[in-house]
Amino acid sequence: MILTAGLLLSLAIGSDAGFVTTAGSKFQLNGGDFYFAGANSYAVLYSREHAERVFLAAKALGLNAVRFWGFWDGDYQDEPGKMRPGADRFGQVVMQSSPRVYQEEGLRKLDYALYRANVHGIKLIIPLVNEWGEFGGIVKYLNWAGIETPQAPGTCLDNPAEVNTRPLTDWTNCFEGEVKISRGLFWSCEECHEIYRDWVEMLLNRVNTYTGVVYKDDPAVMIWEVMNEPRFGPWLTDYEPGVEIGGQQVTAFLSESAAFIKSIDSNHLVSHGGEGLIADELQEDFERISALIDRPATGRGPWSYPWYQGYGEGVDFERESRIESVDALSIHAWPFNWSVDGEYGDSEAIAQFMPEWIVAHVRLLEEWGIEKPLYLGEFGWQILRVPDSGSDVPDRDLIYEGTLNTALQMDLPGLAYWDMVPRNDVEFATYKGPIERTRLRGGVFDTDDVHPHDLDFNFDVYCPEDVTTCALISAYAEQVNAKVENPDPPWVDPCSEDAPSLCGGECVDLKSDLEHCGRCTNACGDGESCFRGWCIVPPEDVADETGDGELAGTDGELAADESSASSGCRVDVSRNPAGWLALLALLGLTNRRRNRSGRKGE
Repeated sequence: MILTAGLLLSLAIGSDAGFVTTAGSKFQLNGGDFYFAGANSYAVLYSREHAERVFLAAKALGLNAVRFWGFWDGDYQDEPGKMRPGADRFGQVVMQSSPRVYQEEGLRKLDYALYRANVHGIKLIIPLVNEWGEFGGIVKYLNWAGIETPQAPGTCLDNPAEVNTRPLTDWTNCFEGEVKISRGLFWSCEECHEIYRDWVEMLLNRVNTYTGVVYKDDPAVMIWEVMNEPRFGPWLTDYEPGVEIGGQQVTAFLSESAAFIKSIDSNHLVSHGGEGLIADELQEDFERISALIDRPATGRGPWSYPWYQGYGEGVDFERESRIESVDALSIHAWPFNWSVDGEYGDSEAIAQFMPEWIVAHVRLLEEWGIEKPLYLGEFGWQILRVPDSGSDVPDRDLIYEGTLNTALQMDLPGLAYWDMVPRNDVEFATYKGPIERTRLRGGVFDTDDVHPHDLDFNFDVYCPEDVTTCALISAYAEQVNAKVENPDPPWVDPCSEDAPSLCGGECVDLKSDLEHCGRCTNACGDGESCFRGWCIVPPEDVADETGDGELAGTDGELAADESSASSGCRVDVSRNPAGWLALLALLGLTNRRRNRSGRKGE
């Protein structure tokens, strides 16, 4: 069954799904106001299984948006002289292994995420590069342009004993201190910018291997973010001329890149992807902001990092908000990382920071006369989880409750918490009672095998295991969804049982389709047959008598997945027909047991 071009957008992408637009300071969908309750979850890119679990968990909570990366850059050298092309340090296949060398296997994971987002009615926020080192980032772009940066994590560790309390990864503060100066070179690196633009142009014009729809025409995407958390890099407060130069370079890149994205894609919104760091440093500025948030002005002393250090980071929320080609404005909130405990004291007091941060940005935009939707793209609070002992989930709940309530009170168009984990060890995750931190920031952090990139931190929210936190999120989502005036209609599956899988806009049977054998785009060669998702060279005396991709003399089904047939294996049965047929029959039985609940589109 081949879907006509006219049916693709109405069926392959659901029933008349709409693009999110803006009207003043609000989002719009299908002619009515749109609000989103969302989560960050970069695990979407790990595998199709991870993506499906994330979207199912999101729907169970009532969420209607998910934010995850639209990039994954660089190879990994796991031992001297041994490079694994196309994979990162955890063995995951990347999307761009070197400049303009795009890995199809990695990109297909993104294809699948967009496809399933449509199925589940989830809108997506997708940053296009990272300022930080996770998943590549601008440091990788600098390396590609021939600019050397520190490559080994932990080289600035003075006290090896610290490893026992804060395990090092390649993006700890220690390592970040070493690469800050080199990151500042990105903003004047024209070769880096060309690599970025080529990546963006390729991605927005990519045809999804599942839906057959070009990314720039896919209504599941709500916002492209130019960059995740753009900052200049080097600390600039001590160098007055450098502050202005750094700030101008960051703003120029954001402005030019947003305009470039919109020159290719007129359907989707563009955001700068920033944190909302405020650049003001003068006493009168503190007094003005204090008045906005109804807080006594106490001068610079007790004010913590995010309120005034945008100046030193080379960013400026007001200047970024005025970029013409930016449609929506993001802020992030990381009270743990930003050391706001120095100002606020304990967890109960820190919960005060989140409302103030939201209120200040809403009122600043009003004061500046800027009418663009504002959304909280990331926020989280690190908790400790000690197996068999407990965790400090109640501390996090205080901060979440204040954040979510303020978002509702201020009519914030959207927010996404960090970070959704749809499955984990229940005994580890379930709250067992309070524990006491030796210090407010820091402690021993167990790794999460679901999120290998999050080794140092524990911002993850496990739902449904974190019962109280999940209840807060779900209650917030319910109120947000009630404000969405014209939601998209439900997904309509265009495929039938005879051809249940969507590949390139066509409904196919992955067990027998020669162009999509075992997985989308896995084409069999000349003289090969697609047998239960395997490309095989059949023996001359064995015919396909069933007409549905099954050879005579065998039975059972093989539900193809990436771990078996979808790897693109080819089998020549002509040399030993009886032996190969027996083996394939056995594989069919094995895979039938393992894939009894295989999903459509896989």
